[in-house]
Amino acid sequence: MQSSHAMISADRSQLLSLMSVYPIIICCNGLFLPCVPRRPSRSYKLDRPWRKLNVDDLRAALSTSSMCRPDEWPADVDDMAALYDRQLTAVLNQLIPLCEVTRRP
Repeated sequence: MQSSHAMISADRSQLLSLMSVYPIIICCNGLFLPCVPRRPSRSYKLDRPWRKLNVDDLRAALSTSSMCRPDEWPADVDDMAALYDRQLTAVLNQLIPLCEVTRRP
C-alpha cells in the first residue's frame, strides 16, 4: 500500500497574511476560547437624498452650466470628462448635498 503525501508550498508572507491571530481567554473550566473582536455595531457613509431631487431644478441648473455651452468645452477627452464630473458634482451639491447616513448591520 502506497501512501501519497501532498505538500502545499507558499511564500511565508502569503501564509501570514491569510492567518488571523486572536488573543486567547482561559475559562474557569480550563477551556481555551478565542477572543474574536466584535464587529462594529454601525457604520457610516456619505450619500445623497436622491428622492428629494427635483428633475426640473436639475434640468435648469445643467442648462446654465458650461456643459451646455459647446464653445467652452475642452478639446481633450480627459479634460471633458473632468469638466463633466466637476459641473455635475457642483450642481448636485447645490440641489441635494451629501449627508452622513448611519447603517446598522
